[in-house]
Amino acid sequence: MPIKKVEIFMNFKKSIIWATASALLLVSALSAEVPRGDRDAGKTASRLAKLVSEGPSSTFFNINSWKIQMENSGFFNWNGTSHGSAGNYPKGMGSVIFAEGILWGAKVTDKYGVNADGSIITDGTGGGTPRIRVNGSMYNTGLKAGKVLLDANGKIKTSGYSEDYRDQQIFRVRRDWYAGDLTSDAAILRDIAAADVTEAQIAADRAQYSADWTNWPTDQGAPYDDVNGDGSYTPASWDEETKEWIGDIPGIPGADQTIWTVANDLPDEYTETGIPFSVSEGGWGSPPIGFEMQITLWGYDFPFSNPLSSMMFKRARMIYVGLPGGPDDASLDTLYFTQWSDPDLGTYTDDYVGCDTTLSLGYVYNGNTFDDQFFSSYGSAVPAAGYDFLEGPKVDSDGDGVLDTLGMTSYVYFAAGSSVSDPSTKVYAGTLQWFNLMEGFLPRPEYPTQEPFVDPVTGLSEIFVLAGDPVKGTGWIDGMILPPGDRRLVMNTGPFQMTLGDTQDVVVGLIGGLGGDNLSSVTVLKYNDIFAQFAYDNKFSLPSPPPAPEVSAFEGDGYITLNWAESSAYEKTESSNNKGFKFEGYKIYQLPNALAAGSDGVLIDQYDISNGILVITEKEVDPATGLILERPAHVGSDNGISRVMVIKNDALRNRPITNDRPYYFGISAYSYLEDHEFSPFKSLESPMAVVTVTPKIADPGTAYTVDSGDYFDMTHSAGTSDGQGRVEVIDPGVVTGHDYKVNFEEDTVSGSPTEGSLLWNVTDVTSGSQLLTGYTQGSTYGDPGFPAVDGLTFKVTGPPNAFKNFLVTGNADGSCTEDAPCQGAQDWGGFPVAYTGRVNQSNGTGWFFHGGGAGGNAYDVMISRIIRGSGWKYLIPNDFEYRFTYEDDNYAYLAYTTGSLVRVPFEIWNTTQGFRYCPWSYDYDENDAWGLVPYDHPGSGGSNDPFTDWIYPRLPGNWETAGNAAGDDESGYQEWLAASIAAGGGTPTADGDYLHEGFTRDYYGTNYGPELMGRNVWFAWNLDDVSDGTIDVADPAMLLPEKGTVVLIITNKTNQLADEFTVTAPSVASTDVANDVEKINVFPNPYMGYHDLEGTDSVIPLPKYITFNHLPTSGKVIFRVFNIAGTQVASFQKNTTTQYQQWNMRNSNEFPLASGVYIVHIDMPDISSTKVLKLAIVTEEEFAKAY
Repeated sequence: MPIKKVEIFMNFKKSIIWATASALLLVSALSAEVPRGDRDAGKTASRLAKLVSEGPSSTFFNINSWKIQMENSGFFNWNGTSHGSAGNYPKGMGSVIFAEGILWGAKVTDKYGVNADGSIITDGTGGGTPRIRVNGSMYNTGLKAGKVLLDANGKIKTSGYSEDYRDQQIFRVRRDWYAGDLTSDAAILRDIAAADVTEAQIAADRAQYSADWTNWPTDQGAPYDDVNGDGSYTPASWDEETKEWIGDIPGIPGADQTIWTVANDLPDEYTETGIPFSVSEGGWGSPPIGFEMQITLWGYDFPFSNPLSSMMFKRARMIYVGLPGGPDDASLDTLYFTQWSDPDLGTYTDDYVGCDTTLSLGYVYNGNTFDDQFFSSYGSAVPAAGYDFLEGPKVDSDGDGVLDTLGMTSYVYFAAGSSVSDPSTKVYAGTLQWFNLMEGFLPRPEYPTQEPFVDPVTGLSEIFVLAGDPVKGTGWIDGMILPPGDRRLVMNTGPFQMTLGDTQDVVVGLIGGLGGDNLSSVTVLKYNDIFAQFAYDNKFSLPSPPPAPEVSAFEGDGYITLNWAESSAYEKTESSNNKGFKFEGYKIYQLPNALAAGSDGVLIDQYDISNGILVITEKEVDPATGLILERPAHVGSDNGISRVMVIKNDALRNRPITNDRPYYFGISAYSYLEDHEFSPFKSLESPMAVVTVTPKIADPGTAYTVDSGDYFDMTHSAGTSDGQGRVEVIDPGVVTGHDYKVNFEEDTVSGSPTEGSLLWNVTDVTSGSQLLTGYTQGSTYGDPGFPAVDGLTFKVTGPPNAFKNFLVTGNADGSCTEDAPCQGAQDWGGFPVAYTGRVNQSNGTGWFFHGGGAGGNAYDVMISRIIRGSGWKYLIPNDFEYRFTYEDDNYAYLAYTTGSLVRVPFEIWNTTQGFRYCPWSYDYDENDAWGLVPYDHPGSGGSNDPFTDWIYPRLPGNWETAGNAAGDDESGYQEWLAASIAAGGGTPTADGDYLHEGFTRDYYGTNYGPELMGRNVWFAWNLDDVSDGTIDVADPAMLLPEKGTVVLIITNKTNQLADEFTVTAPSVASTDVANDVEKINVFPNPYMGYHDLEGTDSVIPLPKYITFNHLPTSGKVIFRVFNIAGTQVASFQKNTTTQYQQWNMRNSNEFPLASGVYIVHIDMPDISSTKVLKLAIVTEEEFAKAY
């Protein structure tokens, strides 16, 4: 009969709680006395969540999509919330876990006994019976909060052996408590709506987080991240400048929220009578074993779309301390640990349970396609939830001296009101029934008699019951024996042994999954469980998403500007690289309210790095089919990172932005794992930085002289580059009117990513402060990512290191001139050359500049061949000419073949500085002469583009001082030539060449400088087919560019150290407040019983109000309201520091005004001004009558 009583009571309890929660969703559970099972069990204090001066006795895990309550005793409270359950998922929806806990059962060898007065025997004379004992937390708990106290020898004391649970708190920390939004915490702790949370409540919760952070009980076993590795807990402090924690971080390393408490099953010594009271026997009539249990809950803050948001992890650290007065050789034989749960999935009468042995997963799912609570109350499909037995005890299972980890060794269930029902409570029979369940047998008949569960499909005994697949409908699944109902699931690990002082850990993951119906939710749950296993396999060292940027907003007139463009706002975000997950981009959402998730709003833009990564897919379950499919999670554009967004359209309502109404935006950052073969996910998205913005006309007394997006070109005040500068307004409210200067410097830091590059800085000339340093230039103003300061984006552009053109400005017949040049290189393959006919010689040929050894005809291929060790260092900002003069003193040194000094037809000049270069050459056909070779250059199609030997122009030895105003300094060249001739010491041939003479002479002159560029060649476009190894041209004059040919090579003029740009910024103007307040208005007018900013609620009427705008932001403002007869019906004063004031349309007695027309006098004595408005009010009742 006691079994039946328990079943009836628990069902009655659940019915009452569900009925109460359904009728009063927004009313605190404290407003009604709800029946409570075994309310005296353990003699513990009130289990309702509370904040006491010495710390809370219970709290909530709520960092992600789970909300679950735990007490300091490790009891998961089912009677402290309006939804009447220990936990719900997704957070804010229906109940999922009614009650749950860790249990243990063992055969005990000790000297346990009880005196006649009921106190425990502590002198070692007890009989040690009963030997089989079970304890833990179920609907009641056999534990009390507090740590077990040991003597100097590490043995449990015989008195004063545990802390008084009445003085113990539960500890909770979250990594972002210092600056994070704690509205949700405050609402959940107090069981109130988020809209009702006050700043004082948030401040109190922040103070509690601070206290727990500082006093984190590491000395009692609480985990922490020992950042400095000194083995001692030094609580981290927040660095406002770096936005980082400096010091040790309490909690599981990397977790976003951790909860910790310690409890034990020893008797309570601190009773009013002074006689210890056995807490343990209030569970199932079982004496204590002597366990200290340290429970840690933790989780990770990810958006709901990430499976890691759908799980909470729990570690129960079990320490066998024994009993007071017990023997030193006390031991536990045939010991089991159990994760038990009564999962009430919405409506508790239609549940099924099951297990997946491949995942070590026990779970609950709905017996019907939809659940009444989830569907009718939330319009949602019903989720599934379960426990993954991630880690069990460490045992030497095969005697090899190596510890193995036990997993789930059996899974069973029972169902309220059935033949397999709850074990009896508060009587020892319940202990024996639980021990049977722990060994995988039916609870009744009780131990030592054991009857197996029988698989109805195979007819065989089974210790893993309901292990079929409900999605496929295969194997033994729930419903074959019992209809849907109120289920409990039992996951066991064991048997194993423990001796006094041993410690074992049990780690489980509580996981949820939400699909399109009951069965697809099972698929989602099992998919999410893969992530739980991934977390465990990686020792919970999980990657973190990049932090969200620090977003500022400007409230414009008819528009909104979001920006995080100042470096301090984004540097930590964009430098994020956590376990291979590198920052990839930003996502901007418009939200329906400040607490909404991104999925509740509209993705209005996305900015991503230009790196070829566009669409990032993630696996998710398709609700329609239950299949796991790859779907786009992030769709980038590869257009680069922007940090400013001007918003003129309301994406939620598809209309222009309207002044004087609040808008909500969320900005998140996401990262990408390039090497994701062994990761279940490829990307991570941060929680959003949420901003609330109300666009408006400028406050009285203020005028903005510019709008976001306006720009001003800088003055190029020094230097000769082709670069440009521009400032673009981001925030018109903070511009300074100061003078600014941009200057350049070279990055000389060894190993820097920009080593050797020219970087630019910004100085506020007015204040003398350098504001921005070390930025690389863009190529156009449209490039993303320019830095910002003082409400301005500074944009500095310049052409890249490249050639601007190749022009023939002279030839034999004058058909190519400086005024009408011909092309000096090909007009295809990306060359910066315009088509002019492809002929640049009087004989009808065309000679084009290119690179020797090129594998193709493209411009980039040429660059890869001619730009060598010195890069562009000596090319830019200079221009050059190849002059085919055929003078007698034109020589090139055959540096890469024979060392001869041979005649060439050209001279090479720096036309910017006015000096001549020293050419080296590679004699491609090794004929000891410079000229055309019978091989094809890939400059164009076919095999008819022969090319010249390669040329390597080098600076003269006096290059640092070379050049003159006349542009004819060839002194350095002549010194090199003389030194080269002298070095070889030979005599010229009839052609004027100085040859090596059997390699006995080398005309290597030392009077030269660095290489300008390498591998220059000229190819004769479509001159002759050279596939036969010959050049068959009758006129030898066509074999080289003709005398008089001048080829001008023009480089881009990039910004240099001498360049400088200046600009004067706009400023914020002041206006006459007395004139500005003529714009005061009120809205909505007329008031028609309701407006959309008031919000809606199906249960509680929300406050009604109208808003006055464009009021002075300081000084006294008095409102007097008169009816049409001239009688004053209300008065009030402005109590805000903004230009807005709301009014609830009530008189001084707080009664609503009747429908009618009213005159509002707004007196502003500080500025000697009054504004009179006419206001029409139609009450909701009158509006309903009319319509």
